[in-house]
Amino acid sequence: KELITENGFKRIDRLCLKNNEAVIIDYKTGDEKAIYTNQLNEYTNYITEIGYQVKQKIIVYLYPSVTVKIL
Repeated sequence: KELITENGFKRIDRLCLKNNEAVIIDYKTGDEKAIYTNQLNEYTNYITEIGYQVKQKIIVYLYPSVTVKIL
């Protein structure tokens, strides 16, 4: 989904919505980086601003092996 923010467009890889609750999932390749967590926190702020409660934030690293990080 794309969001229009005051800083331009933001593209969330997967946004699941149900009953005013949201789960944000972002897919990455390569090594884990702090900037990815910061990016999910930024997405959380945008989703909260439009009235949803973020229940879960998930980063899925696809390479070199599949790793799931739940924040």
